[in-house]
Formats: sequence, structure tokens, C-alpha cells
Amino acid sequence: MQKRSRIRFSPTEDALVYVYFPLKDEIIEKKGLLFDESANGCSVIMLRNKTLTIGQDVLIKVGDLAHLEAQVRWIKEVHDNTFLIGFMYHEKI
Repeated sequence: MQKRSRIRFSPTEDALVYVYFPLKDEIIEKKGLLFDESANGCSVIMLRNKTLTIGQDVLIKVGDLAHLEAQVRWIKEVHDNTFLIGFMYHEKI
């Protein structure tokens, strides 16, 4: 089993995450629940992921923090149409 290189923080039950990215001629907003977080990134539970792709740059707002630039690092389907998505921040928080 691979050890994580960063300390993870447990979120509150209702910590929402907003992800913004361009698609064609508009800005798309996706919402999810924060699963865990570190200084370098976070993982988010989202439904019906058909628009986010690995390597995609996004703008992300985690809870009450300011908007941060981030990149989609991995996507795992954990159940039918339920995805766990890993984001890496472009700068540490």
C-alpha cells in the first residue's frame, strides 16, 4: 500500500466544493462534497461526471476558502454515476 506524502485533513459533513471550467462558450459550475484535503489538493465526491477529465485545469472553491487554480489529477468511479475526483492545487494553501 502506498503511503500518502502529505497530511490529510478531515472535512466537516457539509463542506461543499465548487468547480468552474470553460465548456464551449460558457463557464460550467459543478458541485460536490469535500472528501479530504491537504495543503496541495483535495478529493471531492461528485455525481454524473461527464465533463471533467484528467489533466484539466479548473478553478475550485473549497468551503469558505478563496478560489484556487487546480488540476484534475485522477477520477475514480466509486458507484454508479458517483465519482471521487482528486484535484491538485497550483499553489499551496
